[in-house]
Amino acid sequence: MIKASIHYSVAKICEDEAQNMSNADGVKGEMVISTATIASLTELVQSFAGTMASDLACFAKHAKRNTIQTEDVLLCARKTHTLESMLTKYVDELKEEKKRKKKVVGGSSSSSTAANKKTKPTLNKKTALSDEDEVPLFDEDEDDVFI
Repeated sequence: MIKASIHYSVAKICEDEAQNMSNADGVKGEMVISTATIASLTELVQSFAGTMASDLACFAKHAKRNTIQTEDVLLCARKTHTLESMLTKYVDELKEEKKRKKKVVGGSSSSSTAANKKTKPTLNKKTALSDEDEVPLFDEDEDDVFI
């Protein structure tokens, strides 16, 4: 299921980029990307994601933590300077947004118990986990990694 999702995303990105390149170059016909190329890119993305997940788990375990934190992701991206700068910028934006929300929540006279209640963290397109959010990475009793 995950491989199919990755394949779909890679194909969509390739399609969009081919269309953008065709429009930018003034080419009359549409640029075509072969299915073999898309399959190869899918394998590359899946391999990269697997390696990154393994590295993140190792970084957290080395720090004697059961959670992956932002610093682990930035450490993993350190060799790819473009990715590292994009992630750093994104993390800084999230921190600023979190500060703004705290000011709004702290300044209002609404019920403080609802604001302080810890909920299970979730990921979607508009939110991301912060350093304080805990998501189990390892089984406490075993060395198995949750993926």
